[in-house]
Amino acid sequence: MPVIIIKVFEGELTWGQTAEMVDDVTEAVVPFVGEAVRSNVRVLVEKVTSKESHRLATPTSPCQLKSSFSRRATNARNRY
Repeated sequence: MPVIIIKVFEGELTWGQTAEMVDDVTEAVVPFVGEAVRSNVRVLVEKVTSKESHRLATPTSPCQLKSSFSRRATNARNRY
């Protein structure tokens, strides 16, 4: 089940624009995962405030993503 998380600023999109974006992203993903998976594609739209804008800077490559997860796991282990 593919899960796509999109972060946008609060108030940036109307409900209609958000629904259209979810449909468009689903359509963009289906060719890669297969038509049979269409009903299981999940697109989550998270609204963030400008105070949380640092959360919008996410890794852009698989290597950066893996590195980010590794750092988070290490930090979590070090807390306990």
